[in-house]
Amino acid sequence: QMNIFISKQRELIEAFASHTKIDEEAEKSMRHWVDTSAKSWFETKYDRDGMMQLIMGENMPRDLLDSIPGALFAGRLTNHRLLRICDGVCSTPPRLPMLLALALHRTHFVEGELIYKAQDYPFSMFLVVKGTFAFVARAPGHPSSTPHVGRPGAQLTEMEQPSEDQLAAQSCSTNQSRHMGMYPYMLFSFGAFFGESELVKETMPRRATARCESDAGEVLTLQKADFKWLSDQFPQFGSKWADMSMRREKHRTLKEAGLTVGRSYKHLAAKTVQDWRRGVLARRRQASGAQLAVAGKILSTQGSTASGPKSEIDATASKAALPVTERIGALSTEVRDIARRMDEVLDAVARFAPPMPARR
Repeated sequence: QMNIFISKQRELIEAFASHTKIDEEAEKSMRHWVDTSAKSWFETKYDRDGMMQLIMGENMPRDLLDSIPGALFAGRLTNHRLLRICDGVCSTPPRLPMLLALALHRTHFVEGELIYKAQDYPFSMFLVVKGTFAFVARAPGHPSSTPHVGRPGAQLTEMEQPSEDQLAAQSCSTNQSRHMGMYPYMLFSFGAFFGESELVKETMPRRATARCESDAGEVLTLQKADFKWLSDQFPQFGSKWADMSMRREKHRTLKEAGLTVGRSYKHLAAKTVQDWRRGVLARRRQASGAQLAVAGKILSTQGSTASGPKSEIDATASKAALPVTERIGALSTEVRDIARRMDEVLDAVARFAPPMPARR
């Protein structure tokens, strides 16, 4: 049956090529696509409408209905961010992940392969299962226009040493040269998703170009009609998805505007983590400074107005500063916990992208 199915797909390609008069090279590419993909199409071919009736019917036992979502796609789907959006507001209905899984199908990509391009008409959104994907765009600091970087035999003075941005651009110039100078500015790995913003606004074309960055990548593809249907069937989630898509599109626009120098996705990931860590440390120092300033201000005020002994002034100041101290202490504990976890992330990132030299 599989061979018959694949033969029918080849016949469709041949009929399409004959009808549209495409050239031999284009027809060859389409045949290769069918030969490499038709097997997975056949393996995922089943009576979807019949299964949907079983899921939405009243005959499925409740305990079975509750247990199946945790097993979907090896237990990965229920913890996906798309389904966790209402955490703290309401629980996820068990039929939602089941119906979502019913509509999803796996798609594989290789490094440098485009998922879609800006101005394309949007047909799908994508949930990342494996690998790293990114929104990409052209950067003003393309390596080909960066002075000194990658120039064979060049002897650089201390003032001419390349900056961190130039080194990052140089490290990814080889891989990116075949990608026409398109560099990542927003990354998506397991648990993330992309491409939903244009599905919410039906008249909007693709606003960005998406590409696979890792050696291999795998996504779960959700068609536009299925996304709309799920939004209607589960309106609380549909409303959250719509609001989230607007915020994410604004965030994407800011990220794209901040793309000034091209980096490989590994260097971009490392820099993102490092910038976040620096922000945490800066907020920690600011919190400590605020605590000292509050205590000093109270001591100064009490010292100029109180007539009692210094011990009473100190006790009053300590009592007044206590609520602030407790809040800052709790914040510091949380920040230390986050910093510890980020150290683990940095160690993992360091295996892919070695630490960059500090900017001179």
